[in-house]
Amino acid sequence: MTRRTAMTVLSFVVLATAWFVYTHRSYFGELQRVFSYTRGPVPVSNASPSGERLGEYYIHYELQTEVTPADEEVISKPWVPPVALGRTDHPVAVAQNGLRNYDRWTATGDGRFLEHARAASDHLLGLQNADGSWDYNFAFRDLEAGWRSAMAQGEAISLLLRVSQDQPDDRYLAAARRSYECMLRPVSARGTLGSFPDGDPILEEYAGSEVDSAVLNGAIFALFGVRDLMLVTGDAEVGRTWTSLSDALAGHLDGYDRGEWTVYDLDPMGHPAGKYHRIHIAQARVMYELTGDSRWRTAAERWERYRQERAQWSGIRIWWQDLKDRFHVVLTRRNF
Repeated sequence: MTRRTAMTVLSFVVLATAWFVYTHRSYFGELQRVFSYTRGPVPVSNASPSGERLGEYYIHYELQTEVTPADEEVISKPWVPPVALGRTDHPVAVAQNGLRNYDRWTATGDGRFLEHARAASDHLLGLQNADGSWDYNFAFRDLEAGWRSAMAQGEAISLLLRVSQDQPDDRYLAAARRSYECMLRPVSARGTLGSFPDGDPILEEYAGSEVDSAVLNGAIFALFGVRDLMLVTGDAEVGRTWTSLSDALAGHLDGYDRGEWTVYDLDPMGHPAGKYHRIHIAQARVMYELTGDSRWRTAAERWERYRQERAQWSGIRIWWQDLKDRFHVVLTRRNF
């Protein structure tokens, strides 16, 4: 083989590899997240006390008490909506941005963080539909544009109620109540309340999806919003909802356990949780503190053991299971 031929072949291989990686970048991103489940810290869990005031949010990665240069760069300017998937109307992205700012205000006392949290809240008010919902105005997996999410409804409630404690605004509580009402409507009625196969209720992150059903982390984030509304309003009916939904979810935790890792949802494919395995651990710890239900503590301890003791091979096994799932999806022509 001449040098020119070798260089031509090498160039072709490089270009073909670059094309393959580019066209499959979404998969490679997911693959990286699959392997990352054993790395990085478990998010800090915070079970807010049952007093009159809501504290920082239930899950966070850090609460620095100093305003950093990076913070200063952001809060010295007017708030702008976060961009997620190329959009500024992504309700979870807006709610989480507001909650992060609220947590930073709690930690530092710098009122500019609170102003940014309020701006995020006002943006959510502008996006909320009359029936209390926040729509996702783009198609996702097997869902058409306009789908709804209990996670969005719950995290929005958590933000609105926290901000209203420090900057009272009747619109926030009214919006939180409308969000709760939407959350508790059946999926068939354009709400987000679904059910497990045995009929027990669950708040659906992807309401109406047959691909991503009974997502664990989304159901828990939604429950946090229910609890916040219960604490702020003292509404006994909301309290009963919190208790019944928490109990139902605790009764199905074993379904998310694969003996070496957790799965993201209860789709028959059993999508590996990836980075959400660490979030599951933190959420289960919080739920145990909030409910006293030992099923949550047992799950948290077991899932933490998986993370610590089986890191060497679990990533490979998760990848192999994920790869088999994807082939099955292709063969059955499902929209993955």
